[in-house]
Formats: sequence, structure tokens, C-alpha cells
Amino acid sequence: MTTPPRPERADGETDTSPPRRGDGGAGDGGAGGGAAPGWLKTFTTIASPIALVTALLLYFGWVRADAQARELGYDVSLLDYSTTDYVLRSVNVLFFPVIGVIVASLAALWLHHRIEARLTAPRRGRGADLALAAGGWAWLWLPLLLGGALAAVAGTALVALVPFVLTAGLGAALYTGFLRVRIGTRRPPGRLWVGLVVALVVVLLFWDVQRIAAAFGTEYAKYVKADPSQFSTVALLSSEPLNLAPYDVAVSDTGPDTGHRYRYDGFWLLTYANSRYFLMARTPTGDTAVVVVPDTDSLQLAFAATRTGS
Repeated sequence: MTTPPRPERADGETDTSPPRRGDGGAGDGGAGGGAAPGWLKTFTTIASPIALVTALLLYFGWVRADAQARELGYDVSLLDYSTTDYVLRSVNVLFFPVIGVIVASLAALWLHHRIEARLTAPRRGRGADLALAAGGWAWLWLPLLLGGALAAVAGTALVALVPFVLTAGLGAALYTGFLRVRIGTRRPPGRLWVGLVVALVVVLLFWDVQRIAAAFGTEYAKYVKADPSQFSTVALLSSEPLNLAPYDVAVSDTGPDTGHRYRYDGFWLLTYANSRYFLMARTPTGDTAVVVVPDTDSLQLAFAATRTGS
């Protein structure tokens, strides 16, 4: 390949400086360049976080629905939710957690500026060097310390805290490494190391989401079972007698002249999905059970207003 001649400077000497971006060199992203176009870099920078957030919302919605269904006594596959359903059912319960994350991020950013100012000061104390050294091992000692403290104070089983304390420890270690690169005491890591760490962070994020979503779904199911009367009261009308003996419902015969002769009162509507009504009813023992009723011509539902108290 022929090298283009160097331009001459005003004093007659040959310009020996390296070619600049945009001068037609191989690295300028032009026709013969190998660098990615600017719009592609921008797209990947924006699209990657959006794809990750969407995947987390989808996973959160599925885990939450699965935990809620198991607590209420049915299988989540009966719902046959779409991807959009799972994402939307995640958003409506994540307002306060997201606000908490944003506030915590702002506080962390405020703290970061002060830490960085201390570390980049002309005279850095030995305590800062010791803190950086300890921070590099935070992935090991912080999960043990934090997990033990939370288990002792909150009485939570340590195994339930594993993903959160591991995420905290890894985050602290990564932040320490970032600071050491910024102040020049450590070289930037290689691409393989960065790729492995990013993969580990993503796995931990999904593990955290799984625990949080399962807790949301289980607690909501317990809340529903404790007071199903907060939902719409429905009566089930059927053209044929139904075997609902396991449930504490009132049965009445409306007469042979009606299209749906048998009326069953004592249900609450939990949800409607996949051409099925998910009804709640009390059992003779006082528990709450879910009855799945297909949406067919032989069955009808009569709705009543939700009781809001006196």
C-alpha cells in the first residue's frame, strides 16, 4: 500500500506529525476505516442499558407472578401472560424502589466527588492508601461482615441475603479499582477482565431481582388472602349444577325459566387472563382459595361493587 506524501509546513520542512482523525487515515471511520461510526457507538451505548432494564423488568414480572400464583395455589402458566403483561406488572410496583435507587445514586455521586477530591489532593494520607487496599478485597470481607450484621439485626436467614451482600461487596471492590485507576496507582484492566466482571454483575443483578420479586409476589398474595373482600364481589351463574362443596359459597336455584339456573354467591374476582376467571372464595376452615373458571357460554358472572367500608 502506498503511503500518501507528508504535507510541507510553512517553513519548508516536512510535517512528521501523525495523521489526524478525519484526514483519510485508516482509523477515521471513513470508507477504508475500521472504526465503528459515531451513530453506531451512540446506539449501542443507549440500547444496551435499555435492553438490560427491559430484561430485568420481564424477569421481575415473571418471578413475581410465579411466587404470587404458588402462594395462592395455582400455576402461573394458567395466566399465559405476554411479555408486555409481565413488564407492565413490574412497573406498577417498582415506583418506590426506583425512587430509592435514584436517591441513593445521587447520594453516592455526592460522596464520590468528596472521596475523589481527598485522593487526588497533593498530600494524601496513609489512611487513604490503607482504605484503597482494603477496598480491593471488599468482595471478600464486606459480604461476610454485612451479611452477618443483617442476619443478627433483622433475624433474616443468611442464605436469603447472599445475592445482596455479594453485589455490595463486588460493587465496593469495583469502585475501589476505578478510584485506583483514576489516581494512577493501577493500570486500566484488560478487555477480558472487564467482560468477565460485567457478566458477573449482570448475573448478580438478576439474582437480586429474583429475590426481590419473589418477596413482592409472596407478600402480595398473603395480603390478598388476608382480605379478599377488597376485590369486586361476583356471583357465579351456571346452567348446570357445579361441584363447589370445598368452598364456603351460598347456592340458590333461580328457577328453570332462567338461562343460568344455579347461582353461587361468595366469590371475589382476582383477575381475568387467558379466557379464564380467577375467583377467590373462603373455605369452611376460613382459608382463602382460588377457583379457576373458564369463560364459556354456560357460565356467567354477576358483578357487585367493591366494599370500601362504612
